[in-house]
Amino acid sequence: MRSVRKDIYEAGIHSSEMSEPKAIGSRVQLVFQTKFPTFTPDQFNKALTRRDFHMTEQSMVNPQNPQGPPLTARIFSKENLNVFLAANVPNQIIFQILNIVRLGKKYEDIDKILLDLNIFPDIILHATFNCITRSEAKTEPQSNLSSLMKSNFLKEISKTLGGELKVSSVRLSTTFPLAGEEALQIVMEPLGTSPRKEYFLNIMYQTRSMKNFESFIRRFGDDMIQEIIGQVEKSG
Repeated sequence: MRSVRKDIYEAGIHSSEMSEPKAIGSRVQLVFQTKFPTFTPDQFNKALTRRDFHMTEQSMVNPQNPQGPPLTARIFSKENLNVFLAANVPNQIIFQILNIVRLGKKYEDIDKILLDLNIFPDIILHATFNCITRSEAKTEPQSNLSSLMKSNFLKEISKTLGGELKVSSVRLSTTFPLAGEEALQIVMEPLGTSPRKEYFLNIMYQTRSMKNFESFIRRFGDDMIQEIIGQVEKSG
C-alpha cells in the first residue's frame, strides 16, 4: 500500500474493454479499522480538503452494525467518492464509491489518502468490502433462484402453508455473521423495481490481510458479477 497499486489500475483498464457494467445505483463501501489511532481530526480534514473534497456533517448507518444506532459522521465528498469519519467509532475510516463496480483508478486515489493518514497494512485490524449492485437476467430471477433449492422441499412446505412458495432471496456465506480472519458473503434477490428482468446483489468480503483485500479488489468487477449470475442461470 506504500506505493500506487499499478496492477489494480491496469486491471481496471483491461476490464474496460468488456461491456460496461450496469453500475448506476451501485454502491461500494470500503471500511478500514486500525489497531490504534493514526491521525487526528485536523490531519483528516487537511488530507481531504487539499484534494478539493467538500465537507458536511450528518448521521449515517453503521456499516459494521446496520441494526445499531446511527453514527454521526464528518463526510468529505468529491465526484462519486465520499469519505466518512464517524465521531463515535474510533480508528475507523469509510470510503463510499457510487455508480462504479470496477474500482481501478478509484482505489489508486484511496490508497494515497490512506498513506496520508498513516494507515499501513501492518496496523489494519480488518478491512471490509461491501457492494450493492444489480445485473440483468436472461430469464426470470425468481425462477432461477427457486431452482437452486430442491423442488420437493418447496412443494411440501407450500402444501403445509397453503400457498405456492418460491425463493425470493438466497444468502451464501463462508461464515455467518461475518467474523474472523477471512469471510465472504453474497445475497441474491430479484431487483425490487424490475423483478422479472434484473437481480439485486450484495457482495461482502472481510479480511485482516491487506494483501488478500487488494487481491479481491483486483478481481472484482463486472466480469465477476456476470460469472455469478451465469452460474445461477446455468444451474436453473
